[in-house]
Amino acid sequence: MSILPNPPMSERELRNAALSREAAAQSMVLLRNENAALPLPGGKPVALYGIGAVRTVRGGTGSGDPFNGGLSGGGEVHVNLSPRYHVNILDAFEAAGYDVPTAAALRQAAVGYDAALTAAGSSPMAVFAYPDVAITETPAAETAVYVLSRNAGEGSDRSMTGKTIIDGVEHELGDYCMSALEKANLALLRKAYAKLVIVLNVGGPVNAAELEAAGPDAILLMNQAGQEGGAAVVDVLSGAVNPSGKLTTTWARQYSDNPASETFANNDGNVQVERYSEGIYVGYRYFDSFGIAPVFPFGYGLSYTSFCVSQARAILEGQSVVVSASVTNTGRVAGREVLQVYVSAPETELEMPLQELKGFAKTAELAPGASETLSITIPLRRLASYHEAKEAWILSAGDYKVRLGTSSRETTPVCILNVPSTAVTEQVYTELPVSEELPEIHHPAYAPETGWESVPVLTVTAPATVDSRSRFHDQRVTTYTTDPNYTAVMPYEDVQLVPAVQARLADVLSGKVPMEHFVAQLSAEQMSRINCGTGWGVADEKNPVVGGSSESVPGAAGETPRDYEDTFGIPSLVMADGPGGVRVAQT
Repeated sequence: MSILPNPPMSERELRNAALSREAAAQSMVLLRNENAALPLPGGKPVALYGIGAVRTVRGGTGSGDPFNGGLSGGGEVHVNLSPRYHVNILDAFEAAGYDVPTAAALRQAAVGYDAALTAAGSSPMAVFAYPDVAITETPAAETAVYVLSRNAGEGSDRSMTGKTIIDGVEHELGDYCMSALEKANLALLRKAYAKLVIVLNVGGPVNAAELEAAGPDAILLMNQAGQEGGAAVVDVLSGAVNPSGKLTTTWARQYSDNPASETFANNDGNVQVERYSEGIYVGYRYFDSFGIAPVFPFGYGLSYTSFCVSQARAILEGQSVVVSASVTNTGRVAGREVLQVYVSAPETELEMPLQELKGFAKTAELAPGASETLSITIPLRRLASYHEAKEAWILSAGDYKVRLGTSSRETTPVCILNVPSTAVTEQVYTELPVSEELPEIHHPAYAPETGWESVPVLTVTAPATVDSRSRFHDQRVTTYTTDPNYTAVMPYEDVQLVPAVQARLADVLSGKVPMEHFVAQLSAEQMSRINCGTGWGVADEKNPVVGGSSESVPGAAGETPRDYEDTFGIPSLVMADGPGGVRVAQT
């Protein structure tokens, strides 16, 4: 198979790779760590398993990854074999000096992966997934590290499990749930090794109950961590970097705990209509408001050290509330902690979730015994909620309870902000109102809370109203035409008859012909082609044209048509798209 040329990396590439590695390590979330499973000691073998260990998923499909199989960047399908664009976990372990007795078996499994990827070909919206291989040998080591990987992204909904056919044989694929083979592999490793670490190379939650049932000593969420993900996860597993990431999603105990579990995608047999009946209760807002306990709550994340948060206080500064606290490292290794501010709004005029995240901050790396005072500034406007009938963001009258903590489920009261009367903070227009009635769920009665009796009450002066109503709200559109029989077809459309001309775009630039007259000579089909161009059009009723679709520049996302250069002097414009930067083929 062909792979990209791999000349020496430039200083800029090295610098950016180092930044990517640091960002990846900072974002990883330690979900469990028992029996001193992590960090891994140096000088001891590590039994590494899982197809994700040798073919680590760098990013999701479509725009989820600038080097997704080389497709979004217009490049080579096996770009992930080039270490300048992709560091796999196995390679990173070996580069860090670890003995990996399972390396040969992993690289043999990668042969099948690469062959299947070649056969799958180039389609940036396709979700390439490869089944894990059965573990047949368990070489001696104290710790097994199992990489559970998932690929997903733009253009495809996730599922409970999936299927794929390789060499004519159907295989089960894990997705939200583990495949039977993945469960069997983990059960085998749990019996064979004193310590079991699961690394989650995933772009979203998986079945947390199944993770618990596997009985791991440690679980690390590495996410899909980009080109340096393999190196970054070894940094964290080895203790070179202390994990300090926090969950940005809620990991439910069972899939049915999610509010849209019955209707998401094809679960209700209807993929044409999706009704978002959960309304404001998305993610942790639902779990917290409805009293449903998750396995791993929003904002959660462990460390190799411990912290004490003290001296929490809040003051008003102008049109903001500033929440501050001291964070002290009470453990034995350096680390970082994240403080989070949640606010419970009154239900004076609108139904509200139990609490919402309004601000957060991360400490610098604190040595054992060191402290840092963090201050989190929350503009009062951030406490406002949208009122559809008033077409405005309002700060409802009542008490706003301010909480500080290290996750959505670990907070303490700090203060109460009292708003004497409801105020409009921003006036807007509801430009796209719901065209049909949308039934939404409503939270049960909230349980009474204690601990607020002794916190200070700060009386708030509401910020002045900002008028953000669009000046284009009632704008009309003029259609310029040479057809005296043309009549308006849209309620906001005006029609203006202009003289017929035969002009080129250069005539508009020179002032010989107004743009209105130039446009009027174009047919509806010609104007549509100029708008649609090539690429990102529609191949058929089900498949969009994406990927390297430019006629002039191989690898570019698309361009406006070239067929009007001679007739009207309209040049083509080459389009960029997605996260791939300058989108051109690399050969």
